[in-house]
Amino acid sequence: SADAEQTATNDGDGFNITVNFASEPMTMDPALNSSVDGAVMANHLFEGLMKWESTGEEVEGSDGTCDSAKLTYGQAESYDKTANDDGTVTYTFHLRDGIKWSDGKDVTAGDFEYSWKRLVSPDTAADYNYMLDCVVNANEIMAGEKDPSELAVKAVDDKTFEVTLTTDLPYFEELCAFPAMMPVRKDIIEANGDQWTFDPSTYISNGPYKLTEWTHNSQIVMAKNENYYDADKISMDKITRLIISDSNTRASMFDNGEIDVNVSVPASLKDNY
Repeated sequence: SADAEQTATNDGDGFNITVNFASEPMTMDPALNSSVDGAVMANHLFEGLMKWESTGEEVEGSDGTCDSAKLTYGQAESYDKTANDDGTVTYTFHLRDGIKWSDGKDVTAGDFEYSWKRLVSPDTAADYNYMLDCVVNANEIMAGEKDPSELAVKAVDDKTFEVTLTTDLPYFEELCAFPAMMPVRKDIIEANGDQWTFDPSTYISNGPYKLTEWTHNSQIVMAKNENYYDADKISMDKITRLIISDSNTRASMFDNGEIDVNVSVPASLKDNY
């Protein structure tokens, strides 16, 4: 936000900001996440076919003023939509040039095919697997009646990702920006299993930031991903997320300048601000 940018510090090591989380994320795997904190992390570290982008305008919400956002292209640069004779609808996404993982490897349509099939697989047991129930064969796969390989998603080639829906779905483009549908790397997960998210060396992501440190119950640090296609537009060089459960401690650290943003203030201290 604009306020966050104004309070961030330039300490000679880049433009950095320190914020806080109340607790450890339940998971850092975008397919398995079902928490708000985890979704915040996923939106910094990963990117789907589509993404939400600030409009630069503010809107009034039930919990205060916030930035408004618009849906725009993420890893995809365009898509075609075709209505089929059997009532299904096919989306063909064309991926951007120059999209890369944080280790420099190219992001491909095959990464999305793998990730979406992994999401609906009963072996993954993802809470948000139903977000893909609009895709042909997804419900049957989640019920154990069909194999994940039968999900109607396909990498036509490295730059072309095809998805067939059971019917026209007005909000499908929004789903394509949801964390559960963000891509993950098959080779990394197959080599490291469930442990892939715990070490920055194996936590390979494709978003504007990359994980550089996770000290459990202490802090999570992410740095600008120099391999991100829009890296020049990323303002923060480093984001440190301190894990502080006590709201009074957070308020004290904010007052002392130890954190730049505090989104939750104890009711007893409201008048102080």
